[in-house]
Amino acid sequence: GGTVDENFLFDSRNKARVFFSSDITQSVSVHMNLGLMFDKLDNRLFNATDFTIPAEGFYESYFDPGLDVTIPMDSFLLSFMMNPELSVSLFDNRFSLRWASIKRDWGVGFNNFQLSSSAREFNAIDGSMAFTDWLHFSFIIGSLGKFSLAVDDTTKKMWIGEGTDRRIFFTDPFHENHFSNNYSAHRVELRLPGNLTFSIYEALVWQKRFEIGYLNPFTVYMLEQNISSDYDEMIAGFDIQWHVKGKLRAYGAISTSEMNEITPSLFFKHPRNILAMQAGIDLALPIGSFSSMTAQYTYLGPFFYTHQPVKNINGNGKIEQIVSYVNKGENLGYPLDPNSDEILLHASIGLPEGWRIQTTGKYQRRSGQYGYAIDMYMDYSAAEDGKYELKDFTNNLIEKKISVEIGAEKTMETFPLKISGSYRFGWNTKRLHVSDETHTDDTGTAIIKSTFSDAWSAPSITHAVTLQISIYR
Repeated sequence: GGTVDENFLFDSRNKARVFFSSDITQSVSVHMNLGLMFDKLDNRLFNATDFTIPAEGFYESYFDPGLDVTIPMDSFLLSFMMNPELSVSLFDNRFSLRWASIKRDWGVGFNNFQLSSSAREFNAIDGSMAFTDWLHFSFIIGSLGKFSLAVDDTTKKMWIGEGTDRRIFFTDPFHENHFSNNYSAHRVELRLPGNLTFSIYEALVWQKRFEIGYLNPFTVYMLEQNISSDYDEMIAGFDIQWHVKGKLRAYGAISTSEMNEITPSLFFKHPRNILAMQAGIDLALPIGSFSSMTAQYTYLGPFFYTHQPVKNINGNGKIEQIVSYVNKGENLGYPLDPNSDEILLHASIGLPEGWRIQTTGKYQRRSGQYGYAIDMYMDYSAAEDGKYELKDFTNNLIEKKISVEIGAEKTMETFPLKISGSYRFGWNTKRLHVSDETHTDDTGTAIIKSTFSDAWSAPSITHAVTLQISIYR
């Protein structure tokens, strides 16, 4: 709980969970988490890009089964969670295969472009192969999910939040079928001399259909997408990291979903060069146990993770299908709005007797020139006609946010109990939206330029305290 502009609010998340685990053989194991949720969520206490829903599918009221659920919630509501997992490991762990709905983290950073640790779970088959000590290959093929909230009567969309602070919740309401998508990705990792590791990857969000090429983990998705008529959302990129064992790790990553201009002077400015970049460093701290500090910069360009609506090629051709890079209405990749950047500092210090102290600071900026929200896609005909201006990030800033969180956790040594607590300070200021310039063609109407007020709003201040207690067996 805490205060937002001196108004007291609280967010409560309560879960009773049962767990099953069995090693069937030395090579095959089964795990299952199944839980009942009883929550009252309030997004206003969180940094907007950090807020997540912990449940699956939908919430419902025990007393009012037909309740239209919105966030912030007015009362405690019921839902569930589950994480099934079947895993196989063969050839001295050089080949592993897993069928699971779990969190995954693919990349080198503190959250990543391809698959982020903050992303919601989804059902998938993933595998990894060590062809040699220096060549590793990973793949994943899965089915993305949805989460249903009440639909706004005016916009016919789902939102989280209220007033000018509300954010689009980009998924389907119950019984609708616009976000019916699968996910395929793979990653090749080369371990080079000099403690260098280089990785290259592709990832694809695609309409649910029997596209056998996308089910082959060894295909080249970029070429396969062209064979399939370019309906789907694809990102590709590479990352590199260098480490000194026990002391530091430096890393960088670049990703793209569209490349159109290679002229050096326009490479980072052209609107159809849709890019994301990241650089950071981890340092081992000479205090406590397993202590470290991370400094990281991340930039998502305009339209990154977005995709224009396409016709449902699996049905009657009339339903618009959305293949943006989202799962259950939230991020699959880095938890940041398009056309935004972030400076992140994080430290974790392990202390004796089961104590750990962690702190995370973020400074985020968002530019409002164009393509600054997940539902704002590029209009390619407008781009071909030169209607988009060159990118100008700093001169079109519309939002600045600071979030500082300090926390501690204690794991009991003689009793199955973990207690954690944290304090978060949030600061946010923005410019108010005034108008949009649009372009309409056969694919629909897209925003090609937005205008905002010159004045910045008075800062919104958040003080939030979190207490978490976990009893396990």
